[in-house]
Amino acid sequence: MAKIFEKLWLLISSKTTLNPGNTPLHLAILKQNTTAVEKLLEEGADLMAENKNHQNPLQIAVNLSVDDDNDDIDDNDDDENEVVNLLINHISEDNITKEAYFQFLHDLINHGLHMHAENLLEKCLTFHINLFFPTPTSNCLSFNLKTIFKLITHFLMTCNPEKVKAILENVEQFGSPEIKVKFDSEFLNCNYFFRFFLKGEYNKEFDDQLGIFIEHGLDVNIRTKDGWSVMHSTFDSRCTDRTKNFLKYGAEMKSICLKKLTPVDLLFGEVFPTETDDHLKVYRFANFISQHFLKMRLLNQFVCEKDYQKVMKKANNLYRYEEEYIKEIDKMKATVINNYVTYYDIVRADLYKMVKYLEDLVIFETLKSGNYESEFPKFKIIISGCFYRAFIRKKLLDEVSCYTIFDVINTFPYPCMRSIMDNFSNRDLRYLIYQFRLSKRS
Repeated sequence: MAKIFEKLWLLISSKTTLNPGNTPLHLAILKQNTTAVEKLLEEGADLMAENKNHQNPLQIAVNLSVDDDNDDIDDNDDDENEVVNLLINHISEDNITKEAYFQFLHDLINHGLHMHAENLLEKCLTFHINLFFPTPTSNCLSFNLKTIFKLITHFLMTCNPEKVKAILENVEQFGSPEIKVKFDSEFLNCNYFFRFFLKGEYNKEFDDQLGIFIEHGLDVNIRTKDGWSVMHSTFDSRCTDRTKNFLKYGAEMKSICLKKLTPVDLLFGEVFPTETDDHLKVYRFANFISQHFLKMRLLNQFVCEKDYQKVMKKANNLYRYEEEYIKEIDKMKATVINNYVTYYDIVRADLYKMVKYLEDLVIFETLKSGNYESEFPKFKIIISGCFYRAFIRKKLLDEVSCYTIFDVINTFPYPCMRSIMDNFSNRDLRYLIYQFRLSKRS
């Protein structure tokens, strides 16, 4: 029967409209007859023709792909969406409008057809969002944050850091200029972002590419409305590797939530006890934290005394590496990076002084490269954390300094100016930046 239908369709012009408003291409897609679809496309069937429901062939194909699976989570596989693949392969600037292209891309992502969306993005259309050579996309459909989020998640899952980076660098290409502001404030630096990746199935991929997000505006010290930080989450789950990763990118352990709890308060299950606690996991985590606290104390960095004592009581053979730590500290004091600034100066500097150090390009590039890691293996996480905290702060200060609201502050004597600026948290500075960006574009 399918072959008879196919022959009948091909006897009709590929652009003929059939009652009640379906073209042969509409019917071929509805029947999922890939041979007929391919031949009709080769004959120049109209991809923009709408049926009585105001749906073009692209929209029909996407809806059928989702309905067939009864699921809008993921397509990735293969033959079930062959019709969608055929349509993508035949799309060109000559047979589809800019608006229809973006609507198709939008629908693919929102219906979970991420591999197809990636294939569509790879096509060299002059008007598409080219992630590596961005072109203006005015007059095209604006993507919402959910769509961008799904696309980022797909590239995380397919271990494609270059495309994650490209999306973060070109967010404004996805719609209006305001999308960048909304992306930073409502997506990248909100508690939902962290909760999704810390609790969800994508946490391993997110951890591997955390540095990319940091360089594009993510602040690892943001908090929820309850004051819950990333460190609260990692301590609560006793995840050593993840905690190391966040400390490397500048996360702080001294945060206190609205319930007056520090991350250490959650470590031993005293606040939220669980019967399924892995005692070996807790033991390993506690040993790591105890050694980290000891290193901070040896550097005269601030450690909450209550937290310190609580961890030390659980530590095993706390001082077994102390001699090695002291030797490495002496080496840090003797190793100059540039302009008489040593690695010891880096780990001892307060945040403002560290920001000033990063104005030296040699110091900045040396710390960003991580080339010191083999030289200071015991303190590499602390050095890196100092760098990234200052790096995030410097990016914010550099941007707000361009706004006229700070012109008056910059005329004050240095101690006064610094006192004022120190009272602005990263969250405060980010809010000011968002408001100024929006006001400039309104």
